[in-house]
This record gives sequence, C-alpha cells and structure tokens, in this order.
Amino acid sequence: MDTTFSIFSIFGISLVILTIFIVFSNDENSELFQISMAEAELENCKKLNSNNSLSLQSEKNLSGCDLSGLNLRNADLREVNLSGANLSGADLTGADLREADLQNTILYGADLREADLFEADLGGANLSGANLRDTVLESANLDNAKLQYAKLYKTILANSDFTNVDAKKANFCGQDLSDKIFFMTNLSGADLAYSNLVYAQLKNTNLSNAYMKDANLAGVDLSNQNLENVNFRGANLFDANLEGSDLSGADLRGANLINANMKNTKLEKIKLTGSELDKAEIEGVDLSEIIYEEIKSEVSPEAKKLQKNSIFPDEDFSGVNASGKNFSESNLSGTDFSNSNLKDSSLSEIDFSDANLTGADLSGSDLLGTNFIGADLENANLSGANLSGANLSGANLKNANLENSKLFGAELFGTILEKANLTDAEINGANFSGSIMIKANLSGVTLNEGIFNGVNLSGADLTNKDLSKIKFHNAILKDVNFTNSILTSADLSNAYMNSAILVSTNLKNANLLSADLGGANLTGADFSNADLRQIYIKNSNMDDIKTNAETKMDSCFKIDIFNKIICKFFRMFTESGPSYETTNELRDSYVLRSNDV
Repeated sequence: MDTTFSIFSIFGISLVILTIFIVFSNDENSELFQISMAEAELENCKKLNSNNSLSLQSEKNLSGCDLSGLNLRNADLREVNLSGANLSGADLTGADLREADLQNTILYGADLREADLFEADLGGANLSGANLRDTVLESANLDNAKLQYAKLYKTILANSDFTNVDAKKANFCGQDLSDKIFFMTNLSGADLAYSNLVYAQLKNTNLSNAYMKDANLAGVDLSNQNLENVNFRGANLFDANLEGSDLSGADLRGANLINANMKNTKLEKIKLTGSELDKAEIEGVDLSEIIYEEIKSEVSPEAKKLQKNSIFPDEDFSGVNASGKNFSESNLSGTDFSNSNLKDSSLSEIDFSDANLTGADLSGSDLLGTNFIGADLENANLSGANLSGANLSGANLKNANLENSKLFGAELFGTILEKANLTDAEINGANFSGSIMIKANLSGVTLNEGIFNGVNLSGADLTNKDLSKIKFHNAILKDVNFTNSILTSADLSNAYMNSAILVSTNLKNANLLSADLGGANLTGADFSNADLRQIYIKNSNMDDIKTNAETKMDSCFKIDIFNKIICKFFRMFTESGPSYETTNELRDSYVLRSNDV
C-alpha cells in the first residue's frame, strides 16, 4: 500500500512538473519571451529581414515605424511613406529616397551621404546632427525642417529653399547658396565659410554668431539685422546693404566693403584691420570703438601641418594648440593629442580611433561623424561639442565633460562614462548600449530619447523623471532610485534591478519579463497592463502595488508556498533568467577546451 502510494505520488508530481514545463515552453510563449518591446515594434512594421536590412517587397508604407539605428545603406525607398518614422542614427548612405514622404520624420544623427532625396518631402522633419554630405536635395521640400548641427557640405540644394528652417550651427561650408531663399531661417552660429551667397535672400534670418569667413555676400541685403559677433573675415561684401544692422563684435578684417551701405550701423568693438571701410557708406556711424589691431595667431608650429585630409597616424601632437583650425576628414588614428587645445575646431569625420585625447580641450568643436572607437578621452572637455553621428564605442570618457554637447544618433556601445558630466546633453537617437555610466551626471538629459540596453547605471538617481518607452533591456539598474518616475511602456526585460526603489512608480504597459527585482521597494507601484512573467521578487516590498486583469503574471509573481514551488520547478527546466552578480562558480568548474587532444 505504501509502495503504491509512493509510486502514484511520484507520478503525480512528475505530471505537474511536465504540465508546467509544457505550459511555459510552448512556442507562443517562447517567442514572446525572446522579443523585446523594441523588437516587437519593428516586427509590427513587417518590413525587416533577418539581418536588419530593409525589405520593402510590395509595401510602401512605413509611417510611424521605429527604424532607428538600422543599416539601410543603398536601400530602395523611392516614394515610400516614412512620415513620422524614427530613423535616428540610421545608415542611409546612398539610399534612394526620391519622392519619399519624410514629413515629420525623425532623422537625428542619420547618415545620408550620397542619398538621393530628389523631390522628397521633408516638411517638419528633424535632421539635427545628420550628415548630408553629397546628398541630393534637389527640389526637396524643407519647410519647417530642423537641421541643427547638420552637415550640408557639397549637398545639392538646387531648387530647394529654407523657409522656417532651424539650421542653428549647421555646416554649409563652401556651399553654392546664391539666390537661395532663407525666409525666417535660423542660421545662428552656422558655418557659412567660403560659401557663395550672392544675392541670397537673408531678410528676417537669424545670423548671429555665424561664421562667414571668405564668403561671397556681394549684393546681399543684410539691413537692420542682428549680426553680432559674425565672422566676416575676408568676406566679399561688395555692394552689400548693411544699413541699420548691429555688427557689434563682428570680425571684418580683410573684408571687401566697397560700395557697401553701412549707414547707421553699430560697429562697437568690431575688428577692421585690412578692410576697405573708406570706400563704404558710413553716414551716422560711430567709429570710436573700432578695433584695428591684428590678433596674433597662437597656433603651435607643429599644428600648422594639420590640414583637411591630413594623414598623420601615431604621431605626437601632445600639448599642441590647434584651436579654431580645420583639419576634418583626416586620418589621426593612434595619435597623441593629450592635453591639447582643439577648442572651436572643425574636426568632422576624423579618424581618432585609439588616439590619446586625455585632458584635451575639444569644447565647441564640430566632431560630426568622427571616429573615436577605442580612444582615450579621460578628463577631456567636450562641452558644447557637436558629436552627432560620432562613434565613441569602446572609448574611455571617464570624468569627461560633455555638458551641453550634441550626441544626435551617436554610437556609444560599451563606452566608459563613469563620472562623466552629461548635464543638458542632447542624446536623441544616441545608443549607449553596454556603456558603464556609474555616477554619471545626467541632469537635464531626456533619457528616453536614447537607447540604454545593457547599460550599467547602478546607484543612479532617476527620481521624478519621464522615462516612458525607455529601452533598458538587460540593463544593470541595481540600487537605482525611480521614485515617482514614469516608466510606462518601458522595456525593462531581463534588467537587473536588485534593491531598486520604485515607490509610486508608473510602470503601466512596461515589459518586466525576467527582471530581477529582488529586495526592491515596489510600494505603490502601478503595474497595470505590465508583463511580470518570470520576474524575481524575493524579499521585495510589494505593499499597495497596482495590477489589473491585463497584467501578465505567472507563479513567479506570487508569494504563496504553492506558487513558489511551481516557479522553482519552472526555473529548473528553463534557461531564461535575470542577470546575476558575478560568482566564481562557472570559472572554477570550467574545463579548458585547449587541453582537449
């Protein structure tokens, strides 16, 4: 009798275990377990093949899709509807986007080099930090578009105008912009050096702090404009109309002012050495505070050989002063620029891979598309720099100053950002996956505009923040304080949130599949519609948590003894689980395969 009972008991337990295993291991659940919310968004678009390249097939509607960071190089996107889609950081080099609908599309830091956007509609699109070198924008609609910090070098702009465009600090260097209409355009701080602006319409345009060195502005109407601190050095202002404008602090050294109308202009503290002011109309002008002396260049002798397209890998430029120089598109891999002054320089698309830039001053510099892979930037000053589209993967930025920097679409895979200052940095479309950001200063940073899968943010204070839809898959968030924050629709699957504080946190629709919340304080957290399957909640405070009928739960979210046993059995038969703190168990039992005969 006892033997029969024992056999049936063993059989019964085995049956329960088998049933649990089948329920948890069916194809539908396995698929759900493996797909993060971000991947599901792409899946819904039904346009991606296995290698993350676009396959349009017969469908041409990708409006609203999340295609950020994808490889769309040379993709055929002609006449495709991409309105409202997110293409931040995407590689669209050579893509065919003729007549495409890109209205209100997000293209932060996208690489559009040599892409064809003939007659494309970019109305309201955000191309901040995008690389548009050699891009075809002929007859494209740019009304209300954002081009902040974008590179438009050699871009084909025939029959395209700039109405209500925000092109703050955009790079138009050397562009043919003759007769171009810039109505209500923001060109403050823009690089217009060597550009041809003959008879361009610049009325009602913001040109403050613009860089117009050696630009051709013959015949241009700049009357009654705010031209404070504009650099017109060597510019051709023949017959230009500057009447009533404020040129305070402007640099007009060597400028051609023959026949220029400068009546009633404000010239306080402008620099005029070498200009032909005597041949301009200067009625009503106060000349008492004009600066005529030449400001000497302090560029280091060894820095003078640094020009565009320079090739000096592994050379020593430590301590050099190259402030304000343009040596973009150069190969400087492995070079030593430690403690150098590279402030306010044009350094876009440089290869700085494995370079030593410790303690270097790169503040205010244009570093768009620059390669910093493996570079050492510890203690470097990158405040106010444009790092859009730059690759900082594997770089060391410990204690670096990135305050007010632009990181649109930048790649920071596995970057060390420990104690880095990112105050007020703009990170739209930037990918920080796998980065170490312990004790980083994130004040003023809108985190849900970046990607943080696998990031280490242990101990961070993220209280009272809007983190809706943030991508924290597999992230290390130990001891992070999320009190009163919004994490609606966030991807926290497989995240290690041991001892995290989530008091009164809004986690509606969040994906917490296999997240480790052991010892976490979940008091008052709202898990309505959230996915809480396979979650770890040992020793967690779950007072007053909110769930609803749509909250996905299993035995692992229940604390009674029966469900604990079921959960334990389930985990014995599945590999899925959260991140663990490092132990020596695997190392001590590992057998070197190199010993095999």
